[in-house]
Amino acid sequence: MKNIVRKSIKKEAKNKPKKTLALSLLIVMIIAILIITATYFIIDLTGYSYNIKIINDIIIGIILTLISPFILGFSKIALDICQNKKTNYKEVFKSIKEIKFIKIFGILILSFIFIVWILGLIPGVGFFINLVILILYTPLFIMMPFVYLQNQKLSVKEIVFKTSNIISEHRIIIYGLLISFIFWIILSLLTFGLLFFYVIPYIYLSISCLYLNLIHEKEYKKQKAISDGNIILIFITISILLIGIIAIKVPGATNVFTAIINGQINTKIGDTTLSYGGIKITYDAPKEYEITSTTDTSNTYIKNNNILQYSIYLSKKNKILEMDKEIVSEMKSSGKKVREKESNIKVKGQKLICYEYTVTEGNDTNNTITVYYPKGDFTVAISLTNNDREISKNDIKEFITIY
Repeated sequence: MKNIVRKSIKKEAKNKPKKTLALSLLIVMIIAILIITATYFIIDLTGYSYNIKIINDIIIGIILTLISPFILGFSKIALDICQNKKTNYKEVFKSIKEIKFIKIFGILILSFIFIVWILGLIPGVGFFINLVILILYTPLFIMMPFVYLQNQKLSVKEIVFKTSNIISEHRIIIYGLLISFIFWIILSLLTFGLLFFYVIPYIYLSISCLYLNLIHEKEYKKQKAISDGNIILIFITISILLIGIIAIKVPGATNVFTAIINGQINTKIGDTTLSYGGIKITYDAPKEYEITSTTDTSNTYIKNNNILQYSIYLSKKNKILEMDKEIVSEMKSSGKKVREKESNIKVKGQKLICYEYTVTEGNDTNNTITVYYPKGDFTVAISLTNNDREISKNDIKEFITIY
């Protein structure tokens, strides 16, 4: 235990009124949703397929830049409350005129994206360097609005340097404060995000009070508490333990972690589209797999001896299963040795039909497993084939990501 100001800062922030901030947060969220929807609607009109990572990241950067003035307004409300000034939700809209701040934020976010993209090209090393950059940039994005609000006459360069100087001298304190809210964030997720209307104002008020303390505008009594350094150490230790448990317990997790470290995961959720007969589905592009063919109804990928296929059928799952069984029966009739098995597989709480069969002809053996994913009146079939070894339901489970 050490004598630190974090406890006093959080106590004051907790006792401050949060109604105005909660209403402002709702406004910012609605504006953000409108900006995101409009941006992707316009991009979809161009026919862009979201298959280039750097462009996808730039799109996100542009969206964040468009939202940034409203975040500035939200930060001003928090700062006003900490300074015991009168304020209201209209501050959210007033900051839209702050072109200088939008410029600063845009430069920072795009420089961050560019640096991360360049270093991410280095397998293994790039991932860890990018992680460090993200950790270093986070306090900059958090503190800069408060620095800007009190130093608007300074140039863009001077505001960035002033923010950097404040952070460099008190980085551990800032990280300690942010990490101390981790359980509040987890609790908010368990309430389906509803508690965020209390937690986010609480966090922003704490950051505002900390900022005022760091620039010596406000003093707080030091109280005994776990030191900021120890909080960071505990957080890192728990994170490593959780990653280890997930890697051991969750099928395919080790491959995903390896792909992330090697810079081979460059896609977002639901980044691949397959459409047929007026029906459209999205799924996660299989990591480390190379697409070999595309038709109106299917996409096929390959990696070593694995062949993976996503197909759309305008029929119910039972009919597709019967069609596959007929194909297997024909193989049997032709003299091939066939072993088949029908079972169920559970993915994200949903029970799906799984059909496995092995075909042997001479010295050649093909092992196939197909999962039928129902989507209303049609079915998505995910099929994995390997001609070198037997495969199981765990092998295909990571590819069942239909949205």
